[in-house]
Amino acid sequence: MSTALPESGITWTTAVSAVEPELLYRGYRVDELAERASYLESAYLLIAGELPTTEAWADWQALLQGGLMLPDGIASWVTRVPAAASPMEVLSAALTRIRLSEGALAPGRTRDVLDHFPQWLGFLTAVVAGRVRWSRGEPVLEPRDDFGFVGNLWWLFQGREPTAAIERALETLLILGAEHGLAAGTIAVRLAAGVDADFAAALQAGVSVAMSRYPVGQAASTLDVLRDVRSNDRARDWVAARLETHQSIPGFEHRVYRVGDPRTDVVAALCRKFAERSGRQDREELAAAIEGAVWDQAQRLPSVSWPAARLLDYLGFDRSVFGPLYVISRLAGWTAHYVEQREQGRLPATSVNYQGPPPRSFAVDPERT
Repeated sequence: MSTALPESGITWTTAVSAVEPELLYRGYRVDELAERASYLESAYLLIAGELPTTEAWADWQALLQGGLMLPDGIASWVTRVPAAASPMEVLSAALTRIRLSEGALAPGRTRDVLDHFPQWLGFLTAVVAGRVRWSRGEPVLEPRDDFGFVGNLWWLFQGREPTAAIERALETLLILGAEHGLAAGTIAVRLAAGVDADFAAALQAGVSVAMSRYPVGQAASTLDVLRDVRSNDRARDWVAARLETHQSIPGFEHRVYRVGDPRTDVVAALCRKFAERSGRQDREELAAAIEGAVWDQAQRLPSVSWPAARLLDYLGFDRSVFGPLYVISRLAGWTAHYVEQREQGRLPATSVNYQGPPPRSFAVDPERT
């Protein structure tokens, strides 16, 4: 798959994923991975190009457990960050802190990253979960040896053992978000890798993009849509008012898919399942009414952020951690693109299409002298 940035000299050739005509991670159908694989297996596949061997899997599990244990200095620092800092800001600052205290990882080979990825994944997860629990006045927990990555993610955030259904739902959501071609954050990571930035600096570039309104802000804002519409019979008028005033409708904007995001159906099915378990079928009916109104009036289908936000809400995650969870998920894809760009070498010079004023002479204003 080759993709060029508009009006530039940069063209990326990637073997990491394909978005069209169907979603593939290294040739594997994403819907099949979401149904049967684990997030950690999918991450290994994206980075290494193949699924892990039994030996590699055991190594990653051991490295992950170590990464989920925060160093004493970081564990203490998490509780001293100003209370006003969001979980996403804490995550970004933690990347800088660990980079300064322990040195940067600057690999040029896949093997180097494979040896470090589980530790980075565990570190980011533990930082955010620890910060969230501390902000709620709850004890910061240590990982459990009897849980895999997703089980520990749930445990560290929620302090409860996950059910099989919860684990599968989280695995699915994390896999579907692990990679999606040249999204804005991925471009930032590849640009950093293309000028030999170290791994932590490249991740910081991706995180900085993720802290913007897109895509994380869109996911959280979908909950506001449900709150504002309130009832099924208001959906049509609410949508009409948004369209008339040329306002966006969060959850229905996607720059790649003009006729809907193929990941949406998978997550929507999970939404219905957990809504029924929690007695929130009315909310799913409201979501369906809004979807129908948007389609009837604008012929737009929802992106994956539309059901993903509801699913995370049903699972008990506060909207403030939607961003960090997105980063944890997308860490796999970002890492794969970082490695690929480092192996491809430095980026070519970027061309610019100048459309400014023609050449003109400089003259000093006599009144200014």
